[in-house]
Amino acid sequence: MCLAICLVFGQAAKAQSRITDSIQNAERVAVKGSSPDRLISVSQDIGRLSSSQSLGRMVLLLAPTAAQDQAAADLIASQHDASSPLFHKWLSPAEFGQQFGVADTDSSQVSQWLQSQGLNVHHISQSRRFIVFSGNVAQVENAFSTQMHSYSYKNKTFISNSSDIQLPAALRNVVRGVVRLHSNPSSPAVLSGTKVHFKKVGGQFTFDDSSHGIAPADFAKIYNVQPLYNAGINGTGQTIAIVGRSNITIQDIRDFRNLLGLPANDPQVIINGDDPGITTDVDEATLDVTWSGAVAPMAKIDFVISQSNFADGVDVSAEYIVDNNLAPVMSTSYGSCETDLGPVENAFYFSLWQQAAAQGITSFVSAGDNGGAGCDAPAGGVYSSGILAVNGIASTPYNVAVGGTQFEDTNSHSKYWSATNDPTTGESALSYIPEMAWNESSNDPNSVLLYAGSGGVSSLYAKPNWQTGVGVPDDGARDLPDISLTASLHDGYLVCLNGNCGYGDYFFTFGGTSASSPAAAGVMALVNQKMGGQPQGMANYVFYRLAKVSGIFHDTTKGNNKVPDPNGQYTVGYDATSGYDLATGLGSMDVNALVNHWKSVASSGAGTALTLALGAGQKAAVVHGMPISFQATVACSANGTCSAPTGAVALSAASSTAATVAVGSGELLPQVGSSEANILTSVVPGGSYNVSARYSGDGKYGPSTSNSVPVSISAEKSQTFVGSVGGGTFTTGPISVGYGLSWPVGIIVAGNSGYGFPSGQMTMTADGTPITTGGVYNYATGVFAPSTMTLNYGEKTITKAGLPTSQSSTIPYVLPSQMLGAGSHQLVASYPGDPSFGASQGSYTYTVSQAQGAILDFFPVGDTVANVPIQLVAQIGFTNGGFAPYGGVITVSDITSGKPVVLGKSKVDSTRYDGYWTTNVTVTTPGTRTLRLDYTGDSNVKGTSSTYYVPFTAIDPSSVNFSTDVITSFGGQPVTLTAAIGSNVSLHAATGTVTFYNGTTAIGSAKVPKSGTVVLVTRKLPAGNNSLTASYSGDAVLTPSVSSPILVAVADYILQVLPSSIKLKQGSSESVTLDLIPQGGFTNPVQLACSNLPKDVTCKFTKSTVTLDGINPATVSLTLKAGKSAEVINKAVPVIITATSVAGTTPKQSTLDLTIKK
Repeated sequence: MCLAICLVFGQAAKAQSRITDSIQNAERVAVKGSSPDRLISVSQDIGRLSSSQSLGRMVLLLAPTAAQDQAAADLIASQHDASSPLFHKWLSPAEFGQQFGVADTDSSQVSQWLQSQGLNVHHISQSRRFIVFSGNVAQVENAFSTQMHSYSYKNKTFISNSSDIQLPAALRNVVRGVVRLHSNPSSPAVLSGTKVHFKKVGGQFTFDDSSHGIAPADFAKIYNVQPLYNAGINGTGQTIAIVGRSNITIQDIRDFRNLLGLPANDPQVIINGDDPGITTDVDEATLDVTWSGAVAPMAKIDFVISQSNFADGVDVSAEYIVDNNLAPVMSTSYGSCETDLGPVENAFYFSLWQQAAAQGITSFVSAGDNGGAGCDAPAGGVYSSGILAVNGIASTPYNVAVGGTQFEDTNSHSKYWSATNDPTTGESALSYIPEMAWNESSNDPNSVLLYAGSGGVSSLYAKPNWQTGVGVPDDGARDLPDISLTASLHDGYLVCLNGNCGYGDYFFTFGGTSASSPAAAGVMALVNQKMGGQPQGMANYVFYRLAKVSGIFHDTTKGNNKVPDPNGQYTVGYDATSGYDLATGLGSMDVNALVNHWKSVASSGAGTALTLALGAGQKAAVVHGMPISFQATVACSANGTCSAPTGAVALSAASSTAATVAVGSGELLPQVGSSEANILTSVVPGGSYNVSARYSGDGKYGPSTSNSVPVSISAEKSQTFVGSVGGGTFTTGPISVGYGLSWPVGIIVAGNSGYGFPSGQMTMTADGTPITTGGVYNYATGVFAPSTMTLNYGEKTITKAGLPTSQSSTIPYVLPSQMLGAGSHQLVASYPGDPSFGASQGSYTYTVSQAQGAILDFFPVGDTVANVPIQLVAQIGFTNGGFAPYGGVITVSDITSGKPVVLGKSKVDSTRYDGYWTTNVTVTTPGTRTLRLDYTGDSNVKGTSSTYYVPFTAIDPSSVNFSTDVITSFGGQPVTLTAAIGSNVSLHAATGTVTFYNGTTAIGSAKVPKSGTVVLVTRKLPAGNNSLTASYSGDAVLTPSVSSPILVAVADYILQVLPSSIKLKQGSSESVTLDLIPQGGFTNPVQLACSNLPKDVTCKFTKSTVTLDGINPATVSLTLKAGKSAEVINKAVPVIITATSVAGTTPKQSTLDLTIKK
């Protein structure tokens, strides 16, 4: 045995270096699809990131050759074939890297290049398929020739590369790209419920709200796990790895296990890099860890968490588990649709799960919680986009996709649930409960939800050879899910969270396939223990065989996973049917039966040999769609006589230029010592293919793979149809579309045989001109996106009656009618062909009818006054509600007298869409005038008229908007007064005069200029409070008006005389002091004078003119001298001292009481 194994391993050639040129940053190639264009297109660009911002850890995906991928696929098939010497001979990560990774020299060169760009390389994976690195914005932008921006979408901020990355051309053969350069993470497939209270009543747990929360003992009762526990099959010695990006509180796990009768068994938290701490994903993390360990209570749970500040922690954690071969069973409860993941991240998970399968790891992945609408958020609050899609993390051929069911117990609670709970375990379930497809979606416009078990058809991967059985669609594609378990919140999984079980007596309930996947991982740990602790690898090889054995799977035949489409109708998804279906897969399991039958199907049975040949008389070269007959024979490979193997044989076609596809199957019919299947298939694609057969075994006889048979398929003829789409109906009958209306056009391409689906890009012309505008309306985002007119055959959105079923169609393309004017037109759609279908064209004639014009609105701009031009505004629209450019002339006429008088005309600019047009007119007579608006229309729009009654006055009120540049000043400083004349007569420029007043005193006036604003600068405001106004005289159109007053306070200086009295003798003199105190920074000269002097009395100042400095008081001495002949004055006479500023402010006066003695 060792010799055979070693020979097979030895045949794998050492990987050859594919980096043959020097790495030049100047020579680059783009990695198409490496930016999240769909998300960016509906998000707001907040701006470029700071160059120094750290982006955390990222993953660079390396690219094996196509031959290595095929060799890995062949190895995995052999590892799961009981008759192969490689059966269950799992590889280590390093062995996988040796055989299927890039060359050592290449991975080293890529690592060195990353470091040369300033990036930090953390490690090269053992598989030599991934490099984990980190860096800041500037380093990433420089290395990958892109820009990093911040975006906002629905109040959520994320960062992303704004364009596809570029790599040095020398690396293009060995580097696929960065797995993700955006921080919009994969979504957890978890549905959070409410708190459920419990209390001790008579020694038993009773849930206050009577809901059916599932305890571990309930799960064991419903899915028949308890007999395994009784037999000691409880996960002992097994390990389950859980993918995470948030830490958890270990006490929550301890509380859960203590309250519900499980033995103590703490999970091991493995922090890969920086600890992300407790994040919003703690619900998901706690659910996954709790329930993987609840189903396999003695298994070791390794919970791997990675920080997701940039690269998704899910990607990094999953890579850590696989590349460290951490556990033979793992679970991932996250997802993004294949389209949103993009080509690089899809390739990442294909590569990662392929490696996992080769290492014997069973990877369970949640199928998702959005029914058939895999790209739409289940709690987004809007209807789905209507596009069928699946979770790209779960759709590879190397993982188990876990869907959801819900219990049919609504009308029979007492039949399936006890009124009380077991005091130790909380158990209340009485037996297995029939299941239906999980669907808790809602089309309530106020609370739209898309929660339902996800399933559907992969747009990326061909049908694996293990995916056979009753009900499996003959669609040639990987179908999801594989298995299902309960996922409904109606009977939610109990979880302890945030310490509530420890101090609050509360469980939380959770649903979603996030619960189903870790529970299924727990089941797989029981299988591994039963199989002696040996990893079982990719479990789908066995699940689909076990489905043929009665009593192992609960076939779910009721319900569906359809969620609301853009119209609120439940159409996006699939029905549950007998056997396999796209709503629940194979269904849920009787776990005891599954575990105990596993060995009989997985590892026992005689070896078989499968041969394949063309049927008698069958030619190897045919036209696509013609049936090809194959004969498959399954015989025992060992010597001796055996009875006929049973089951089915599946055909697949492989090509060097296209993906391997499933092309049919047939049931074996017993012969003497062997069994034969005569298979007639018409679905081999066009091109050169090698067709081989795969027998999955029947429990008694093991699986085997046949030789390959070459066939050559030439393209059949195709038919192309163009038509209109309305209400989901496609019609090629001629239609008439009103000008200005957009209408959806569909294209259908069909073959003649009824097999296969045409693929590729369509082109379309209108009257010979290529169509380059238009788009598809996204009901989820409310945005028109440009359409590429790609044929879609995974979801047939429109079909044409009377044609073969092999129809492909474009998503309805919104064609604006204004692309072509009114008249008859022809659309021509051209299909270039593909390997299976020849090229063809289709045409469609339609008519664009003239739109009826309508005057939707009319109003004058401002007040209407006779003899003054007025601007009239009219809104021209279409009665059909359309929107398009139009031409023509608008005429305004006065028909008050009965005889139309044309007041004005306006030509419509035919390049504009805005619909509002202005015409300037003058009416000479006051009063209410009858105005008629006539729109001539043009070749696309019919004309129209409307009449309006408009009052015109002889004169109109005016207003004065008065302002000053300051409200406080000081003497002699300039003050600017501004008066703007306003009115509602929009086309009249005021004339007349504005006079400015200080109180009742006019201080200046000026004529109103064309601008309507008068400005006066004055320095003559007296000290004190000045009440200023502006008065407008009016003119022939506008009435006079006066502004509101504005107070301007003016300060200059203060005059003080000390002492305030003086006594003189005849022939003598005395002096007093005058203080001039500046106010408000007053700096002008002040002149001093005396008056009211008695006879023969003189006054003299030390300075008769004083210039103030604006700050300090100025002191002047005043001397009064009485002559000898001066009159004797016994009663004081007031001498008046006057200070006069040259700035023109009000003079200041003070008195000095004077007496004269002998």
